[in-house]
Amino acid sequence: MSKSRLRKEVEQIPDHKRKLHGSLTTISMNVHKALREKDMSFEDLEKEIGRYNEEMPGEWIQRMLGGGVNLSLRTIFKLEEVLDTKLIDVREHESEEDGKRRRREE
Repeated sequence: MSKSRLRKEVEQIPDHKRKLHGSLTTISMNVHKALREKDMSFEDLEKEIGRYNEEMPGEWIQRMLGGGVNLSLRTIFKLEEVLDTKLIDVREHESEEDGKRRRREE
């Protein structure tokens, strides 16, 4: 059975880009869910995070949810705060000393 052309093209995408796309998709789905649960509009959210544009209300959120905006951690944290939900998991930085201590204990 031969692979489809699309499947072959997808397999050529580097893993890091696939993971990024997956993370952006997860964030988008979580934002949509939180907006529904809070009964908020795109415009409401834009106002809360300081991205509202009166000439194009909702446009930034639509682009973000479609993957057209490269989100900074600062923006993700603002979204999490306003929506009262966790969008990503950022692990605490482990100091070099902590790593040495763990290796000695093992």
